[in-house]
Formats: sequence, C-alpha cells, structure tokens
Amino acid sequence: MSQSPRIRTLTRGSIGICCAVVATACTTAPSTDTGNVADSSTTTTDPSGETRAVATETSLGTTPMDTGQTDSADSTAMTTAMTTAMATTDLDTTGGGESTSGGVQEPTEIAHVTDFDALGLDLRDDLLFIAAATSGLQIFDIATPSEPSLITEVPLDAVAYEVAVHGDYAFVADWSAGLQVVEISNPNTASVVETIPTPTNALAVAADSTRVVVGTWNADFENPDPEHGIVVYPSTGPWMNPAQLATPGWAGGLALVGDLAFVADGPGGLHVISLLGPSEVSTTPTSVRAYGVAVANNRAYVADNTGGLLIFDIQDPGTPVEIGNIDLPGAAYGVDVDDSAGVAWVACDTGGVQRVDVSDPDSLMVLDDLPTTRAWGVHLTDSLALVADTMGGLRIFERPS
Repeated sequence: MSQSPRIRTLTRGSIGICCAVVATACTTAPSTDTGNVADSSTTTTDPSGETRAVATETSLGTTPMDTGQTDSADSTAMTTAMTTAMATTDLDTTGGGESTSGGVQEPTEIAHVTDFDALGLDLRDDLLFIAAATSGLQIFDIATPSEPSLITEVPLDAVAYEVAVHGDYAFVADWSAGLQVVEISNPNTASVVETIPTPTNALAVAADSTRVVVGTWNADFENPDPEHGIVVYPSTGPWMNPAQLATPGWAGGLALVGDLAFVADGPGGLHVISLLGPSEVSTTPTSVRAYGVAVANNRAYVADNTGGLLIFDIQDPGTPVEIGNIDLPGAAYGVDVDDSAGVAWVACDTGGVQRVDVSDPDSLMVLDDLPTTRAWGVHLTDSLALVADTMGGLRIFERPS
C-alpha cells in the first residue's frame, strides 16, 4: 500500500541565506508550450509555417524559445554523414540501481526548493551543483535529501544553463558569458577562477578526466552559424586554444563516453563525434529536435522535444539505428537512464517527468508521470531523482526500491 508523500518545501527564508542574485524572469509558466525557460516573447513564423516564440530582452539571456511544433524540414534537411567507422564499444554514461521487480512503485517527492530557476544539475558525493539561470551556481548539501542545505551561491555574469563537475572545478555553461570555471575544493568559498569566452553562447557542458566539452549556439533558429557546435578544452587547464567542430543545429545536450561525444543537436539530430580530432563519426536525424541525450549499454536515449523519447542502438557509433520511440506529453528536454532497472526518466517541460519502461524498445511504456512546473533536466543517483524544474526550482524524488 503506497504512502502519501511528505514533501519538504524550502524557501530562501527557511534556509536562512539572502539571495545574492535576484532572478527577474520566469515568474509564471506560459499558457503555451514554448519549450524554453523564458516567458516574455514575440512570435515569428518560419518558411515552413512553423510558429516559434522569440524571447525578448526581459527574459533569460534573450534566448529564443522553441515551441516544440514539428518541423518536417528539421529532419528531411539532414543527411547521414559518416567520416569514421568506430570500433564497437560498450558505451555507458549512467549509473542506477532502481529495481522494478515486484511491481511498479511510484517515486515520492521528498523536497522542493523554490528560490531560483533550475536548469542544470550535477553531483559530487553529497554536494549538488545547480545551474540556476540568473541566480548563478547554487551549491547544496543533500546528505539528508529531504532537507537540502544551501552551502553557497556563486554569482555569474549571464544565464547559467548547465553545469559539469570534475575534480576541484565546476564548469558552467553561462550563455553569453561563455564557460565559467568555478573552483570548488572548498565549497564554502567557491568562486570563479576563470571566465572563458566561447565562439557563441554556451548552452551545454560535459566533463571527464580528460576534457571539458561545451555546446554552443548563436540563438538563431533560422540561419546556420559556422561557429556554433562543440568546443573542447582540457579538463585541468590551461583553458585556451580549444579544438572546435561546427554542427548544423545547436549542441544543447552532451554525453561523453571515452573518446566519443554524443551530441543532441536540436534540428541537427543526434551527432556522434570523435574527440580525438574532433571529427564527425555519424549524424542521424531525429523526429523533431534533439535536446537531451544519455548513453547506456550501447544505446543512446534522446529527448526529442515533441518527438518524445527515441532510442538508438549505437553498438556501431558510425551507424546508429533507431530501435524504439514513444510519444510523451509536453516536450522532452532532458533524460537520464537507469539501465539496470530498464527505466528512463524524461524531463518533459509542462508534461512533468515521465518514467518510461525501456526494457523492451519495441514496446516502450510510461510507468508513471510526476507533476512538475516545467521540467528541464533530471539526474539520477542510486536512490534519488534530482529534477531541474526551471521556475519550479529543485525537486528531489525518492526512487522506488
């Protein structure tokens, strides 16, 4: 028999720390599915007839908003390009431990922090790092997950979209300010040690022991920009003279596996890139626009806006093959996967977080949906699901056991 959830809702007052940076946008969710965190907008119609909303100066980073409407040109304009056939590799970027044996159990929301707009998440031990839009980088202690405790907040210059932590650094994709390097050896005194301009706006970031990869975009839905794509830096510095590779869309989601980067490239689909050049390995169209990607057990899981969740077999990264798809409510922007349980968690904007049984790609099934404000990203641990809920802040769910 399931128990009623007990939710601990925290505000800055209950944490006891004054906000150093005040967010000025995203006070209410728009009535239509815009697909981005900014609310104030005007609309434009592209040649294909698709209407998109474009953010104004009062919204987050003046970032264009994606309406999530299907644009057939996004897919048909793509051609499969392959430069190198990569050897078969056991590809996995996820952890997990959730078990669905004994029947489906529902996650329980145990904490909700509402003092900032949350766009990106990363975790190191019990420290949670949150890319908090105009509220910079927020660092929380979640040793007691039901009572997350703010350690410090680091003001940044623009709009913090994504964060990746490695070693003593948190790397933040800070939109027009580029890549911010935050020294976190002592989280209580975390501070920016370097601001690195990127060719265009920094939208995504991923890091491992060797590299920091930044996804960039010129914020133009209509016109290709030869300078946007991925930028590759060494993970330990010096952060200069980076390698670059342009992509046709916007590199808004990244997953690193060895020397490969899997890139959710918006209308550019799913790209597999060798980081040894970097050079293109393969390009695969998706149904709408690829925003998020996770890799587990030779499969790539793509959050494809109103195209829902797509699954690709990537045993040969040079020729990804779509093996499953499912429509989901809202617009899919982020995804994480517990491969051992066969469950994908998909952040679906106004559609909340959808838990999808992916054990059989031929018959994908939604297990349950978790109501949120506008879910943008999700990060799994062995026992928790951490959700970046844009203007809904941070939500923490206890996962089924």
